[in-house]
Amino acid sequence: MRKWVESRYSPAVIILERARAIALVALAPSLLIACSSDDGIELLVDARTDLAPGIEFLSVSASLDGATPEVVPAVRGDAFDTGRRIAGFAGLGLGDHTLLVALRDGSGAVVVERTMRLAIERSVGVTVVLARGCVGMACPASGGVPLTCHGGRCVPPECSSLDTFACGSPECASAGDCGTAAECAMASCANGVCLSIGRDSDCGPSEWCDPARGCLAVAEVFDGYIDSLRLYCYARTAEDVRSAAGL
Repeated sequence: MRKWVESRYSPAVIILERARAIALVALAPSLLIACSSDDGIELLVDARTDLAPGIEFLSVSASLDGATPEVVPAVRGDAFDTGRRIAGFAGLGLGDHTLLVALRDGSGAVVVERTMRLAIERSVGVTVVLARGCVGMACPASGGVPLTCHGGRCVPPECSSLDTFACGSPECASAGDCGTAAECAMASCANGVCLSIGRDSDCGPSEWCDPARGCLAVAEVFDGYIDSLRLYCYARTAEDVRSAAGL
């Protein structure tokens, strides 16, 4: 068990850590239902991003075929830079399924989102890369089909880790093909997309690494999330968690 008194993070971060535990307990029933079926096909979804969990986004939502989304809280230390499991969908039929994954801020607003149209033929896992370069980027429709952002480029929704051909030419083959702006940041290549990942360990105990600007004070970010923190702290059911995330 983690000893809170030894944490190098600020009190606000500790609140988030505790809130995450409450939220995960609240979500447990729905997650068990999603994983308990032996019928049909299963889709496991991982999210990978270079945005800072608990700082630049506080939750991740995943929805399949327009259904009510699964919501997972995000706090500092969560391994979204290498990929974290956020949802599992069971009992699926063969054919096309549309997956929508979004990172959300403290108000529940979308920070960045990614749509995938998956041709499911068997039980599979998919990694959804939500890159910093897609923040604030709106993709138009092409031939009546809405495009989606992948590494700062607009691509067809068929682009996924299951169909890399639909993504076009990759931006990178390894981390060596990518660069970073801040000294505290580290380059990474995820599914052909360059990521710039902040290393908080290179900053002070009350700071975080912004890959573009360097080490910044955590307090400056958390000032805008107080209402959201209170909602998460008092959440008791999966529906409460979704409501707290603005869904």
